[in-house]
Amino acid sequence: MINGDIVSLDALRQYINARSKIFNNTGLLWILLGLIEGLDNYEIRIPECIENIESNEKALISFSVIEKNHGINKLCDALKETNLAYSRIILNTKSVEFKYKLDKSGNDYIAITEQELIVTGYEKSTVRCYRNAGRTFIIYSLQDIYKSGNNMRVKSGFYPTEIPSFVFPELTIGLLNVLSQKYPFFKDILADFVATGFVPKRTLKDCFKFTSRQELLQSFRKYKKLAIPKRINKVPLKEAILLCDIALLLSQRDQQRLFNMELRLIKKAIEDTKKYPDYAERRDDLSTFGVEYSVLNFFELLWSENGMEKLPKNIFEDYFRLKKTFKEPISLNKKSSRKIREEHDALALKYASKKMKKLTIPKNSKFNALKLPAEYERITTKKRLLQEGMWQRHCVVSYDKFINADKCAIYSKVYNGIRYTIEIRIERNKYKCRQIKGALNSDPPKEFKKEVADLLAKSKPIS
Repeated sequence: MINGDIVSLDALRQYINARSKIFNNTGLLWILLGLIEGLDNYEIRIPECIENIESNEKALISFSVIEKNHGINKLCDALKETNLAYSRIILNTKSVEFKYKLDKSGNDYIAITEQELIVTGYEKSTVRCYRNAGRTFIIYSLQDIYKSGNNMRVKSGFYPTEIPSFVFPELTIGLLNVLSQKYPFFKDILADFVATGFVPKRTLKDCFKFTSRQELLQSFRKYKKLAIPKRINKVPLKEAILLCDIALLLSQRDQQRLFNMELRLIKKAIEDTKKYPDYAERRDDLSTFGVEYSVLNFFELLWSENGMEKLPKNIFEDYFRLKKTFKEPISLNKKSSRKIREEHDALALKYASKKMKKLTIPKNSKFNALKLPAEYERITTKKRLLQEGMWQRHCVVSYDKFINADKCAIYSKVYNGIRYTIEIRIERNKYKCRQIKGALNSDPPKEFKKEVADLLAKSKPIS
Protein backbone atom coordinates (compact mmCIF):
# COMPACT_ATOMS: atom_id res chain seq x y z
CA MET A 1 0.00 0.00 0.00
CA ILE A 2 2.96 2.34 0.60
CA ASN A 3 5.12 2.33 -2.51
CA GLY A 4 8.89 2.36 -2.61
CA ASP A 5 11.85 0.56 -1.11
CA ILE A 6 12.73 1.06 2.54
CA VAL A 7 16.28 2.41 2.83
CA SER A 8 18.61 3.55 5.58
CA LEU A 9 19.56 7.18 6.15
CA ASP A 10 23.03 6.46 4.70
CA ALA A 11 21.41 4.99 1.57
CA LEU A 12 19.25 8.12 1.26
CA ARG A 13 22.34 10.32 1.44
CA GLN A 14 23.94 8.21 -1.31
CA TYR A 15 20.76 8.47 -3.41
CA ILE A 16 20.84 12.29 -3.13
CA ASN A 17 24.59 12.67 -3.63
CA ALA A 18 24.49 10.44 -6.72
CA ARG A 19 22.18 13.03 -8.27
CA SER A 20 24.09 16.08 -7.06
CA LYS A 21 24.96 17.11 -10.64
CA ILE A 22 21.31 17.85 -11.43
CA PHE A 23 21.17 20.61 -8.79
CA ASN A 24 21.27 24.03 -10.42
CA ASN A 25 21.65 25.54 -6.96
CA THR A 26 24.24 23.68 -4.88
CA GLY A 27 22.89 25.48 -1.80
CA LEU A 28 19.71 23.40 -2.12
CA LEU A 29 21.77 20.19 -1.97
CA TRP A 30 23.35 21.43 1.26
CA ILE A 31 19.91 22.36 2.69
CA LEU A 32 18.37 19.01 1.75
CA LEU A 33 21.22 17.02 3.32
CA GLY A 34 20.92 19.16 6.45
CA LEU A 35 17.16 18.63 6.70
CA ILE A 36 17.41 14.83 6.69
CA GLU A 37 20.30 14.67 9.20
CA GLY A 38 18.20 13.52 12.17
CA LEU A 39 15.82 11.07 10.49
CA ASP A 40 17.47 7.84 11.72
CA ASN A 41 14.36 6.83 13.68
CA TYR A 42 11.94 7.09 10.76
CA GLU A 43 11.07 4.80 7.88
CA ILE A 44 12.51 6.21 4.64
CA ARG A 45 11.13 5.10 1.27
CA ILE A 46 12.46 5.82 -2.21
CA PRO A 47 10.12 5.20 -5.19
CA GLU A 48 10.72 1.95 -7.07
CA CYS A 49 11.10 3.75 -10.40
CA ILE A 50 13.11 6.93 -10.92
CA GLU A 51 11.37 9.64 -12.94
CA ASN A 52 12.89 11.05 -16.09
CA ILE A 53 15.28 13.71 -14.81
CA GLU A 54 14.94 15.73 -18.03
CA SER A 55 11.26 16.39 -17.36
CA ASN A 56 10.41 19.78 -15.89
CA GLU A 57 7.08 18.50 -14.57
CA LYS A 58 8.22 15.50 -12.55
CA ALA A 59 10.39 15.32 -9.47
CA LEU A 60 14.09 14.90 -10.09
CA ILE A 61 14.48 13.52 -6.57
CA SER A 62 11.67 12.02 -4.53
CA PHE A 63 11.42 10.20 -1.21
CA SER A 64 9.07 9.86 1.78
CA VAL A 65 9.66 9.80 5.52
CA ILE A 66 7.14 7.89 7.62
CA GLU A 67 6.66 7.12 11.30
CA LYS A 68 8.25 3.76 12.08
CA ASN A 69 6.25 0.68 13.08
CA HIS A 70 3.06 2.08 11.58
CA GLY A 71 2.12 -1.41 10.36
CA ILE A 72 -0.01 -0.20 7.45
CA ASN A 73 1.09 -2.89 4.98
CA LYS A 74 0.62 -5.70 7.51
CA LEU A 75 -2.78 -4.33 8.46
CA CYS A 76 -3.89 -4.17 4.82
CA ASP A 77 -2.79 -7.77 4.20
CA ALA A 78 -4.63 -8.94 7.30
CA LEU A 79 -7.83 -7.11 6.35
CA LYS A 80 -7.83 -8.63 2.88
CA GLU A 81 -7.96 -12.10 4.41
CA THR A 82 -11.04 -11.33 6.52
CA ASN A 83 -14.70 -11.23 5.54
CA LEU A 84 -15.51 -8.30 7.78
CA ALA A 85 -17.02 -5.10 6.39
CA TYR A 86 -15.50 -1.83 7.60
CA SER A 87 -16.83 1.67 7.15
CA ARG A 88 -14.50 3.68 9.35
CA ILE A 89 -10.86 4.68 9.59
CA ILE A 90 -8.79 1.73 10.66
CA LEU A 91 -5.37 3.31 11.07
CA ASN A 92 -3.60 6.54 10.24
CA THR A 93 -0.03 7.71 10.44
CA LYS A 94 1.92 10.83 9.54
CA SER A 95 4.44 11.14 6.73
CA VAL A 96 6.45 13.81 4.92
CA GLU A 97 7.12 13.71 1.18
CA PHE A 98 10.22 15.39 -0.26
CA LYS A 99 10.59 16.35 -3.93
CA TYR A 100 13.35 18.22 -5.73
CA LYS A 101 11.80 19.85 -8.81
CA LEU A 102 12.10 22.57 -11.43
CA ASP A 103 9.45 25.26 -11.82
CA LYS A 104 8.22 26.56 -15.18
CA SER A 105 11.05 29.09 -15.28
CA GLY A 106 13.69 26.43 -14.75
CA ASN A 107 14.40 27.42 -11.14
CA ASP A 108 14.97 24.45 -8.86
CA TYR A 109 13.34 24.09 -5.45
CA ILE A 110 12.57 21.59 -2.71
CA ALA A 111 8.91 20.83 -1.95
CA ILE A 112 8.11 19.34 1.45
CA THR A 113 4.52 18.12 1.89
CA GLU A 114 3.19 16.87 5.19
CA GLN A 115 0.66 14.08 4.78
CA GLU A 116 -1.59 11.78 6.75
CA LEU A 117 -1.87 8.20 5.50
CA ILE A 118 -5.30 6.73 6.21
CA VAL A 119 -6.24 3.07 5.76
CA THR A 120 -9.94 2.25 5.49
CA GLY A 121 -11.85 -0.91 4.72
CA TYR A 122 -15.03 -1.07 2.62
CA GLU A 123 -17.22 -3.82 1.18
CA LYS A 124 -15.81 -6.86 2.90
CA SER A 125 -12.12 -7.24 2.07
CA THR A 126 -11.52 -4.19 -0.15
CA VAL A 127 -8.85 -2.06 1.50
CA ARG A 128 -7.89 1.44 0.44
CA CYS A 129 -5.09 3.74 1.45
CA TYR A 130 -5.56 7.49 1.18
CA ARG A 131 -3.08 10.33 1.46
CA ASN A 132 -4.47 13.54 2.88
CA ALA A 133 -2.04 16.32 2.01
CA GLY A 134 -1.42 18.94 4.68
CA ARG A 135 0.93 21.92 4.55
CA THR A 136 3.48 22.26 1.77
CA PHE A 137 6.74 24.16 2.21
CA ILE A 138 8.66 25.41 -0.84
CA ILE A 139 12.40 26.11 -0.44
CA TYR A 140 14.27 28.03 -3.16
CA SER A 141 17.03 29.10 -0.78
CA LEU A 142 17.46 29.88 2.92
CA GLN A 143 16.16 33.38 2.21
CA ASP A 144 13.18 32.18 0.15
CA ILE A 145 11.03 29.64 2.00
CA TYR A 146 7.26 29.67 1.50
CA LYS A 147 4.29 27.85 2.99
CA SER A 148 0.92 26.94 1.51
CA GLY A 149 -2.17 28.41 3.11
CA ASN A 150 -4.89 31.05 2.90
CA ASN A 151 -3.52 34.51 2.39
CA MET A 152 -5.55 37.04 0.43
CA ARG A 153 -2.43 39.00 -0.57
CA VAL A 154 -0.81 36.05 -2.34
CA LYS A 155 -2.75 34.65 -5.31
CA SER A 156 -0.51 31.61 -5.66
CA GLY A 157 -1.51 30.32 -2.24
CA PHE A 158 2.08 30.44 -0.94
CA TYR A 159 3.46 33.11 1.35
CA PRO A 160 6.69 33.70 3.31
CA THR A 161 6.67 31.23 6.16
CA GLU A 162 7.14 31.74 9.84
CA ILE A 163 9.89 29.64 11.43
CA PRO A 164 8.59 26.19 10.40
CA SER A 165 7.47 23.74 13.04
CA PHE A 166 7.29 20.55 11.01
CA VAL A 167 5.17 17.55 11.94
CA PHE A 168 8.45 15.73 12.68
CA PRO A 169 10.54 17.83 15.12
CA GLU A 170 13.79 16.41 13.70
CA LEU A 171 13.09 18.30 10.46
CA THR A 172 12.69 21.57 12.36
CA ILE A 173 15.98 20.88 14.15
CA GLY A 174 17.64 20.09 10.80
CA LEU A 175 16.47 23.36 9.20
CA LEU A 176 17.37 25.48 12.25
CA ASN A 177 20.80 23.85 12.33
CA VAL A 178 21.35 24.74 8.65
CA LEU A 179 20.13 28.31 9.25
CA SER A 180 22.36 28.72 12.31
CA GLN A 181 25.46 28.02 10.23
CA LYS A 182 24.86 31.25 8.29
CA TYR A 183 22.81 33.26 10.80
CA PRO A 184 24.17 32.96 14.38
CA PHE A 185 20.91 34.06 16.06
CA PHE A 186 19.26 30.83 14.92
CA LYS A 187 21.52 28.98 17.37
CA ASP A 188 19.43 30.52 20.16
CA ILE A 189 16.19 29.55 18.43
CA LEU A 190 17.53 26.03 17.88
CA ALA A 191 18.52 25.70 21.56
CA ASP A 192 15.06 26.88 22.64
CA PHE A 193 13.32 24.44 20.31
CA VAL A 194 15.40 21.49 21.49
CA ALA A 195 14.70 22.40 25.13
CA THR A 196 11.01 23.33 24.91
CA GLY A 197 9.68 22.54 21.41
CA PHE A 198 8.83 26.25 21.02
CA VAL A 199 9.49 28.52 18.02
CA PRO A 200 8.45 32.20 17.93
CA LYS A 201 5.76 33.32 15.50
CA ARG A 202 7.93 35.51 13.33
CA THR A 203 8.66 35.13 9.63
CA LEU A 204 12.06 33.81 8.65
CA LYS A 205 12.78 37.01 6.75
CA ASP A 206 12.20 39.00 9.94
CA CYS A 207 14.45 36.68 11.95
CA PHE A 208 17.35 37.21 9.54
CA LYS A 209 17.50 40.81 10.83
CA PHE A 210 17.72 39.89 14.52
CA THR A 211 20.92 39.33 16.46
CA SER A 212 19.36 38.70 19.89
CA ARG A 213 16.20 37.65 21.72
CA GLN A 214 15.81 41.26 22.84
CA GLU A 215 15.57 42.47 19.23
CA LEU A 216 13.09 39.72 18.37
CA LEU A 217 10.81 40.59 21.32
CA GLN A 218 10.95 44.31 20.53
CA SER A 219 9.67 43.51 17.03
CA PHE A 220 6.28 42.49 18.46
CA ARG A 221 3.92 45.43 18.24
CA LYS A 222 2.42 44.81 21.69
CA TYR A 223 5.87 45.00 23.32
CA LYS A 224 6.94 48.26 21.64
CA LYS A 225 6.50 50.35 24.80
CA LEU A 226 8.25 47.88 27.10
CA ALA A 227 11.80 48.64 28.25
CA ILE A 228 13.07 45.11 27.67
CA PRO A 229 16.54 44.73 29.25
CA LYS A 230 19.51 42.95 27.68
CA ARG A 231 19.23 40.36 30.47
CA ILE A 232 16.36 38.85 28.46
CA ASN A 233 18.93 37.48 25.99
CA LYS A 234 19.83 34.80 28.54
CA VAL A 235 16.20 33.73 29.01
CA PRO A 236 14.62 30.99 26.82
CA LEU A 237 12.13 32.52 24.39
CA LYS A 238 9.02 30.83 25.77
CA GLU A 239 9.79 32.18 29.24
CA ALA A 240 10.87 35.57 27.85
CA ILE A 241 7.53 35.98 26.05
CA LEU A 242 5.65 35.15 29.25
CA LEU A 243 7.74 37.72 31.12
CA CYS A 244 6.77 40.36 28.55
CA ASP A 245 3.09 39.38 28.70
CA ILE A 246 3.15 39.79 32.48
CA ALA A 247 5.05 43.09 32.21
CA LEU A 248 2.24 44.54 30.07
CA LEU A 249 -0.03 44.33 33.15
CA LEU A 250 2.39 46.12 35.49
CA SER A 251 3.53 49.64 36.31
CA GLN A 252 6.94 50.68 34.95
CA ARG A 253 8.48 50.23 38.40
CA ASP A 254 7.13 46.70 38.73
CA GLN A 255 8.21 45.88 35.18
CA GLN A 256 11.85 46.41 36.12
CA ARG A 257 11.40 44.34 39.28
CA LEU A 258 9.87 41.55 37.20
CA PHE A 259 12.73 41.45 34.69
CA ASN A 260 15.20 41.16 37.58
CA MET A 261 13.37 38.32 39.32
CA GLU A 262 14.56 34.73 39.20
CA LEU A 263 12.80 32.52 36.66
CA ARG A 264 11.60 29.81 39.04
CA LEU A 265 7.99 31.01 39.17
CA ILE A 266 7.94 31.71 35.43
CA LYS A 267 8.99 28.12 34.69
CA LYS A 268 6.39 26.71 37.08
CA ALA A 269 3.66 28.97 35.67
CA ILE A 270 4.28 27.49 32.20
CA GLU A 271 4.29 23.94 33.56
CA ASP A 272 0.99 24.50 35.37
CA THR A 273 -0.79 26.13 32.41
CA LYS A 274 -3.25 23.25 31.97
CA LYS A 275 -3.84 22.49 35.63
CA TYR A 276 -7.42 23.77 35.41
CA PRO A 277 -9.82 20.93 34.48
CA ASP A 278 -11.86 23.26 32.25
CA TYR A 279 -8.83 24.91 30.61
CA ALA A 280 -9.78 23.99 27.02
CA GLU A 281 -13.38 25.14 27.40
CA ARG A 282 -12.62 28.44 29.16
CA ARG A 283 -9.59 29.51 27.13
CA ASP A 284 -11.72 31.56 24.70
CA ASP A 285 -13.31 33.48 27.57
CA LEU A 286 -9.94 34.54 28.94
CA SER A 287 -8.33 35.33 25.60
CA THR A 288 -11.19 37.79 24.99
CA PHE A 289 -9.49 39.91 27.63
CA GLY A 290 -5.96 39.06 26.53
CA VAL A 291 -5.12 37.23 29.79
CA GLU A 292 -3.65 33.76 29.37
CA TYR A 293 -3.66 31.05 32.02
CA SER A 294 0.14 31.05 32.32
CA VAL A 295 -0.05 34.73 33.35
CA LEU A 296 -2.71 33.94 35.93
CA ASN A 297 -0.63 31.03 37.21
CA PHE A 298 2.35 33.32 37.78
CA PHE A 299 0.39 35.78 39.92
CA GLU A 300 -1.28 32.98 41.85
CA LEU A 301 2.12 31.47 42.67
CA LEU A 302 3.71 34.84 43.49
CA TRP A 303 0.92 36.06 45.76
CA SER A 304 0.77 32.69 47.49
CA GLU A 305 4.46 33.03 48.35
CA ASN A 306 3.69 36.52 49.68
CA GLY A 307 1.33 34.87 52.17
CA MET A 308 -1.97 35.69 50.49
CA GLU A 309 -4.92 33.41 51.13
CA LYS A 310 -6.07 31.71 47.92
CA LEU A 311 -8.94 33.50 46.20
CA PRO A 312 -11.94 31.73 44.61
CA LYS A 313 -11.13 31.09 40.97
CA ASN A 314 -13.99 33.20 39.61
CA ILE A 315 -12.94 36.24 41.71
CA PHE A 316 -9.30 35.78 40.75
CA GLU A 317 -10.03 35.57 37.01
CA ASP A 318 -12.58 38.40 37.01
CA TYR A 319 -10.13 40.67 38.84
CA PHE A 320 -7.67 40.32 35.95
CA ARG A 321 -10.40 40.75 33.35
CA LEU A 322 -11.58 43.99 34.91
CA LYS A 323 -8.04 45.34 35.42
CA LYS A 324 -7.28 44.60 31.78
CA THR A 325 -10.52 46.24 30.65
CA PHE A 326 -9.72 49.49 32.46
CA LYS A 327 -5.97 49.31 31.67
CA GLU A 328 -5.08 49.60 35.34
CA PRO A 329 -1.71 48.17 36.42
CA ILE A 330 -1.58 45.13 38.70
CA SER A 331 0.81 45.13 41.65
CA LEU A 332 3.39 42.41 42.28
CA ASN A 333 3.17 43.09 46.03
CA LYS A 334 -0.39 42.00 46.77
CA LYS A 335 -0.66 40.28 50.16
CA SER A 336 -4.30 40.66 51.21
CA SER A 337 -7.09 38.70 49.53
CA ARG A 338 -9.60 40.97 51.28
CA LYS A 339 -8.16 44.03 49.53
CA ILE A 340 -8.32 42.28 46.16
CA ARG A 341 -11.98 41.41 46.80
CA GLU A 342 -12.74 45.04 47.66
CA GLU A 343 -10.88 46.29 44.59
CA HIS A 344 -12.62 43.68 42.46
CA ASP A 345 -16.08 44.77 43.66
CA ALA A 346 -15.28 48.44 43.04
CA LEU A 347 -14.08 47.64 39.51
CA ALA A 348 -17.21 45.59 38.85
CA LEU A 349 -19.45 48.53 39.78
CA LYS A 350 -17.31 50.86 37.69
CA TYR A 351 -17.66 48.48 34.77
CA ALA A 352 -21.42 48.35 35.28
CA SER A 353 -21.87 52.12 35.25
CA LYS A 354 -19.50 52.95 32.40
CA LYS A 355 -18.89 49.91 30.22
CA MET A 356 -21.92 47.68 30.48
CA LYS A 357 -23.67 47.09 27.17
CA LYS A 358 -27.35 46.72 26.43
CA LEU A 359 -28.36 43.06 26.57
CA THR A 360 -29.39 41.76 23.14
CA ILE A 361 -30.01 38.05 23.54
CA PRO A 362 -30.38 36.28 20.15
CA LYS A 363 -33.94 35.21 19.30
CA ASN A 364 -32.65 31.72 18.54
CA SER A 365 -30.61 31.54 21.75
CA LYS A 366 -29.17 28.12 22.62
CA PHE A 367 -30.72 28.55 26.05
CA ASN A 368 -34.31 28.85 24.81
CA ALA A 369 -34.76 25.10 25.22
CA LEU A 370 -33.89 25.34 28.92
CA LYS A 371 -37.07 24.97 30.94
CA LEU A 372 -36.77 25.98 34.59
CA PRO A 373 -39.53 26.61 37.16
CA ALA A 374 -41.06 30.10 37.25
CA GLU A 375 -39.17 31.07 40.42
CA TYR A 376 -35.92 30.87 38.42
CA GLU A 377 -35.72 34.32 36.80
CA ARG A 378 -33.66 34.61 33.64
CA ILE A 379 -31.95 38.00 33.49
CA THR A 380 -32.47 39.49 30.03
CA THR A 381 -32.09 43.27 30.42
CA LYS A 382 -29.26 45.65 31.28
CA LYS A 383 -31.28 47.22 34.07
CA ARG A 384 -31.98 43.86 35.71
CA LEU A 385 -28.35 42.68 35.36
CA LEU A 386 -27.08 45.91 36.96
CA GLN A 387 -29.64 45.50 39.74
CA GLU A 388 -28.49 41.92 40.39
CA GLY A 389 -24.87 43.06 40.64
CA MET A 390 -25.75 45.86 43.09
CA TRP A 391 -27.90 43.55 45.24
CA GLN A 392 -25.36 40.78 45.33
CA ARG A 393 -22.18 42.89 45.31
CA HIS A 394 -20.42 40.59 42.89
CA CYS A 395 -19.21 40.84 39.30
CA VAL A 396 -22.18 39.46 37.36
CA VAL A 397 -22.44 42.77 35.47
CA SER A 398 -19.16 41.98 33.68
CA TYR A 399 -20.83 38.99 32.00
CA ASP A 400 -22.77 41.16 29.53
CA LYS A 401 -20.42 40.22 26.67
CA PHE A 402 -20.92 36.50 27.30
CA ILE A 403 -24.71 36.89 27.53
CA ASN A 404 -24.84 38.82 24.23
CA ALA A 405 -22.56 36.24 22.58
CA ASP A 406 -24.97 33.52 23.81
CA LYS A 407 -22.14 31.83 25.69
CA CYS A 408 -24.06 31.79 28.98
CA ALA A 409 -27.43 32.47 30.59
CA ILE A 410 -27.77 34.18 33.98
CA TYR A 411 -30.59 33.29 36.37
CA SER A 412 -31.58 34.59 39.81
CA LYS A 413 -33.35 32.51 42.46
CA VAL A 414 -34.29 33.01 46.11
CA TYR A 415 -33.59 29.80 48.05
CA ASN A 416 -34.50 29.56 51.73
CA GLY A 417 -34.77 33.32 51.91
CA ILE A 418 -31.37 34.00 50.30
CA ARG A 419 -30.88 35.24 46.74
CA TYR A 420 -28.43 33.39 44.49
CA THR A 421 -27.10 34.19 41.00
CA ILE A 422 -26.68 31.22 38.66
CA GLU A 423 -24.44 31.05 35.56
CA ILE A 424 -25.37 28.33 33.05
CA ARG A 425 -23.23 27.26 30.08
CA ILE A 426 -23.37 24.60 27.39
CA GLU A 427 -20.63 21.97 27.58
CA ARG A 428 -20.58 18.88 25.37
CA ASN A 429 -24.13 19.62 24.22
CA LYS A 430 -25.47 19.65 27.79
CA TYR A 431 -26.59 22.46 30.06
CA LYS A 432 -24.11 22.82 32.92
CA CYS A 433 -24.09 25.06 35.96
CA ARG A 434 -20.78 26.93 35.89
CA GLN A 435 -21.29 28.68 39.25
CA ILE A 436 -23.87 29.70 41.86
CA LYS A 437 -23.07 32.67 44.07
CA GLY A 438 -24.86 34.56 46.81
CA ALA A 439 -24.08 38.04 48.12
CA LEU A 440 -20.35 38.83 48.23
CA ASN A 441 -19.71 35.62 46.25
CA SER A 442 -20.86 33.39 49.10
CA ASP A 443 -21.34 29.70 48.28
CA PRO A 444 -24.78 28.03 48.12
CA PRO A 445 -25.94 24.98 50.12
CA LYS A 446 -25.17 21.58 48.57
CA GLU A 447 -28.91 20.87 48.39
CA PHE A 448 -29.47 23.88 46.14
CA LYS A 449 -26.57 22.95 43.86
CA LYS A 450 -28.06 19.47 43.48
CA GLU A 451 -31.52 20.94 42.75
CA VAL A 452 -30.08 23.06 39.92
CA ALA A 453 -28.07 20.16 38.48
CA ASP A 454 -31.14 17.89 38.48
CA LEU A 455 -33.24 20.53 36.71
CA LEU A 456 -30.60 21.11 34.03
CA ALA A 457 -30.35 17.38 33.34
CA LYS A 458 -34.01 17.43 32.22
CA SER A 459 -33.36 19.86 29.32
CA LYS A 460 -31.15 19.51 26.27
CA PRO A 461 -29.89 22.28 23.95
CA ILE A 462 -31.31 22.41 20.43
CA SER A 463 -28.63 21.15 17.99
